[in-house]
Amino acid sequence: MKLPDTKNAPSAGKFNVFTFLAISLTWGHMLDLIHIYMLPVTLLCVVVGYGSELNAIKKPDNTLEL
Repeated sequence: MKLPDTKNAPSAGKFNVFTFLAISLTWGHMLDLIHIYMLPVTLLCVVVGYGSELNAIKKPDNTLEL
């Protein structure tokens, strides 16, 4: 089974779900819409979102100079 081509797939750059959740929760805290007891959840989302960013896969340079 061949996987579909992902070259034209929409992308959010380096953002992921946890990053967007952390941004939303941060705004909730700033606007005083979320109780202060949710602050550890917000910080956890920031750490997980930052730690699970996808980096571009670089191909190794196999050229040899003679």
